Amino acid sequence: MASIRKLPSGHYRVRWKDLAGREYGETFPNKKAALAKKAAVETKTLAGSYPDPSLGKQTLGSYLSEILAGDNLRPSTRALYEIQARRYIVPRLGARTLVSIRPPDVRRLYQDLLEDGVGKPTIEVVHRLLSKVLSQAFRDGLIPVNPASQARAPRGGRKQVRVPSEIDVERIADAIDYRYRAMVLVAAWGGLRFGEVAALRVKHLHFGISEEGFTEGRIEVVEAVSEVGGRLFIGPPKSSASIRTVAIPGSVV
Repeated sequence: MASIRKLPSGHYRVRWKDLAGREYGETFPNKKAALAKKAAVETKTLAGSYPDPSLGKQTLGSYLSEILAGDNLRPSTRALYEIQARRYIVPRLGARTLVSIRPPDVRRLYQDLLEDGVGKPTIEVVHRLLSKVLSQAFRDGLIPVNPASQARAPRGGRKQVRVPSEIDVERIADAIDYRYRAMVLVAAWGGLRFGEVAALRVKHLHFGISEEGFTEGRIEVVEAVSEVGGRLFIGPPKSSASIRTVAIPGSVV
C-alpha cells in the first residue's frame, strides 16, 4: 500500500513499492492530489496490476523448469526448448527473480547471444520460449507484464527453398535404396514431411479406380514420427492444419 507524508515545505510526498520491492515517491502541492495518487496506486494493487512482490520472488530458472515439466508439448518441441533453456536462458537469466526481469534485460540477452555468434533463427526460438514462460507468469499473477513482449528478437532471413522438378524427383528415387523409393515419391508428390511419411500405415492409404478408369490414391496424414534422445515417438502432426488428406497421382500408386 502507498503512504503519504507531509513535508516541511507544506507539500505532500506519496511513497510506494514496485514488484521488485524498489521504493518510489512523488511529491504533490496539496493533500488532495496526494490522496488521489495514493488511491490510484492502491486501486491498481487491489485489481492485480501490482501483485504482491513476494509472489514473483521465484527464479526464472525454477519457474521455467516447472512450465516445461507440466506443459503438454510434443516430445520434439520439449527437447528443443530444454536445450535452448539450458544453453542460452538459464546461464544468463536463470538466477534472476521473475519480478526483477525488465524489457532491457531481455533485449540485452538477445544482443549478447547475437554477439556470441548464435544464429538469428535460434534466438527466435529462445524468444518464443522466454515469451511463453513469462506470459504464463503474467497469467499466474506473478508479474504485472510480460517483459519479453516488449523486446523484439532479431529476425533471421528465410532461406530460398529450391523445389525439385519432376525429373529431379525421379532421379532421387532411382538413386536411393529401392526400399525407400516409395517414400521419396510419396513425400514429393504429396508434400509430406519426413516424420509424416514415416508414420504412414496401411489404414491411411486408399487406392482405387476413378470414374474415368484411372488409378488414383488418397493418403490420410494424421500422425507423425519424431526422434528424441534416440527414441521414436508417434503423435499428431506439427499442427492441426497439418492433419489433411492428400491426393497421389496414379503413377505413384
